[in-house]
Formats: sequence, C-alpha cells, structure tokens
Amino acid sequence: LRWPAPKHGDSPPVRVGGLITGRSYFFQVRAISAYGPGQWSFASAPFKTLSSRPERPQAIQVAKGVLNPYSAKLKMVLPEGNGSPVTGCRLHFLGPNWKTRPEVTEWKELKIVEAEDCEVDKIPLQENIDHATDAFIHLWDFTVLHLEPGASYRFKFSCINDVGESDTSDVSNLVTTMPTSPDKCTAPFLTSEEDAKPYSITFHWHTPHDGGAEIQFYTLIWATNMRFQGFKVIENIKETSYTLDSMQPNMKFYLRVAATNEVGQGKFSDCIPHMGQGVVATIPRVPSVTRELEGEPHPKVVGAVVLKWLKPFEDGGCMISRYRICYSLHEDFKEAKEKNHKAGREARINDLKPETEYYFKVAALNAVGQGPYGEVVMVKTLPMPPEKFIPPRQPAAPTVQLLSVDGVERLKVKWTIPESWDNRVGFIYDADKQTHMITHYSVYLQGGY
Repeated sequence: LRWPAPKHGDSPPVRVGGLITGRSYFFQVRAISAYGPGQWSFASAPFKTLSSRPERPQAIQVAKGVLNPYSAKLKMVLPEGNGSPVTGCRLHFLGPNWKTRPEVTEWKELKIVEAEDCEVDKIPLQENIDHATDAFIHLWDFTVLHLEPGASYRFKFSCINDVGESDTSDVSNLVTTMPTSPDKCTAPFLTSEEDAKPYSITFHWHTPHDGGAEIQFYTLIWATNMRFQGFKVIENIKETSYTLDSMQPNMKFYLRVAATNEVGQGKFSDCIPHMGQGVVATIPRVPSVTRELEGEPHPKVVGAVVLKWLKPFEDGGCMISRYRICYSLHEDFKEAKEKNHKAGREARINDLKPETEYYFKVAALNAVGQGPYGEVVMVKTLPMPPEKFIPPRQPAAPTVQLLSVDGVERLKVKWTIPESWDNRVGFIYDADKQTHMITHYSVYLQGGY
C-alpha cells in the first residue's frame, strides 16, 4: 500500500506519525517547487516500528467438553500480535452458578495457558492481509476439566506477548455442565422441643445441593434399632421435614434420608447414634388409667379392705414404679387419704372403721409423674362380730385417804387406770383388739357405819 506523505514544507528531518506498531515501512521523497513536483526518490531501506502488546481478542467460543461431561472446551482466536507473537493466554472464569444457590459475581483467574497446553491450528488470513504481521490466524483450543456438575460458567481471556498483555475479551457464551444426582442430605434433626411429642415426632433436614437438577422428592428410611433391621421406607416426600405419627412414648427412631432428581437418587444421610446424628425420640408421658379395679372387705380382718386391679394399657414409655391409692368416706373424695404402694397390683388397706362404706381409686406412677386415677369402687368393711366385743380392763384397787378441808372431812379416792390416754380418741386399752372407747369411770362407796 502507498500512503501520501503529509504536507509539511519543513526542512528534514520530518516526523511521520500514525504508523502501526510492529510493521515495516518504506519511504520515498520528492521536491516540490513553484513549477511543480519533482520525481520520487528510490525507495528507502525497510523501517520497522516497535512492537506493542496484542490487540484485544474476540470473545471465547465455549462448548461442552468431549472428554467428560464435567469439562468445557474453550476455542480462542488469537488477535494480531503487533510485531510480537502471542506466547500465552490468561483465562478468567465466572462460576460455578446454580439456579438454587446465590449467584457468583466475582471473576477469578483460571490459569495462563501456552501453545503446548492447547490444540493449535491456523488458517490463512483473508482480510486486511497488508496490515497484518502474520499471514495466518492462530486458533488455540483448551479443555477445562473438573467443573462442578450441573453448573453454569462463563469465560474471558487476554493475550500476552513479549511486550505486554492485551485488554480482556468480551464475556463468552454460557456453558452448563451435565447435572448429577443430589448431594448427601444432612442427618435429620429437631428444630425445637415442640417437635417431640409422646405419640408423634417431627424432624427436619437441610436441602442438599441439587446437583444441577431440581430435587423432585426425598426418600426416608427409619427403624427402631441402629442396625436398621426391619426398616420402613417412605417415598415421595416433597418437603424437608416429616412427621411420624401413632408412635409409642419414649421410643428412639434411627433415620436416614436421601434426595432424588431427574438424574437419580443421592446418597442417604449419615446415622451415627453415639454422636446423636440421625437419632430422634418421642418423649415419655405419665401412664394411662389403671383398669378393672375391684375391692372386697378382708375376710379375716375387721376394718381392712383388699384391692386388686390391672396395669394400664400404656406405661408412658417408662416402667411403672408404684401405684397411689386414694380412699375416702365420701363419694366426692372429700377429706381423702392417699397411700403409696409398690408396683404390685394387689393391696390391703387397714385401720378402717368397721361396717363403713369407703370409696377407692388407684393411679399409676412412673419417672414422669402420676397418671390419671381409674374407675372408682365402693367397698363396705365388715361389721364387728358380737362375740368379739372386748370390755375394758379391770383397774387395780383404789387407795382411800381421809382429808380435812376447812373443818370438813372428805375422802380422797385414787386409782391407777390401766389404759393410755390419746387426745384424739380417748382412753386406749388395747390398740389391736379394742372395739369401743371408754366413756367414764364409776366409783362405788360401801360403808358409813
């Protein structure tokens, strides 16, 4: 190509600007007078301008990798080197990005690749060949490995020669790797104390990484033993929580859960009992009501009742430690008395009044507390047989003392009672066999001769 010289009219040397870096130029001069221009001189020796950094490259063309589904093939067209060939390309990437996770917005440098790292090809240059320093367009294909499954990536690059580094290219097209099955779920856990109830339990787990494809459902396996013998399977769970109903109180459950997407099912969560992972339990409760309470007066002991009952259908998840017997003279259990009884289901209540109606009810207790009382039964104690009436004991002979008080003579009779005195019930002469209370003493006087 030939360019006209700039108009200057100055004496040499003359500065010629606007030249392109890394190119060779030839120069001719001629003189111009008032009568017109003279002839051109012979062409000068070639003059090469200094090299500069490469031009800005075009955007990378990205396609899915051929080697494996988690790779990407980058096709880079090297730009004009401006007198110094491109020796390397600095790659940047944006990602990985998934639809279900926060977007990554920070670009990161991948690596600097050289020709030996790539598949190199070249094609003849067909446009602007007179301005180019190389008659070929160089193509570098580089494969990026170990990308995340189901993730989207974008790339850009800059070119490097001996002078410097070009501007960064535009952003490439979006490439998405093949999805895979979801990650392993976290072990199920309770979010609050309200999740555990005596007959049901609600547990939760965190949503795992979906592997690049939307999670369709979860699968739960659970058992009541850590070996998962006889485990049960629950499929098609749409939420990240589940409730087991109609369970027994104070029962442990061993759980494992897995997520499924269009690719397949991920791994089941861990169940590590000694670390408390994947293990939940319902809470214990008080026992249910006692059953079939029966009572009858003791056939040989007056003032005693024999009670029998059946244990509750439910112990509340804890062993029944004892029973509580409540009895009263009144049907509404006014002024009731209570008596604790060991875990046996038969008891004898003593020290009751003969021929008297009593009302009884029984409740079971465990480590949590007392359950509700069961049905009420009324029992009438046996009357005291007549032949069993026991008279008071005969006191010893009294002592008599003659006293004179204010000129009046009096007799002082004194005796020792054979009973003991109780402020509540009076004179007690036989605690085990006594049938009637002493009401008064009679003193008989004989003489006066």
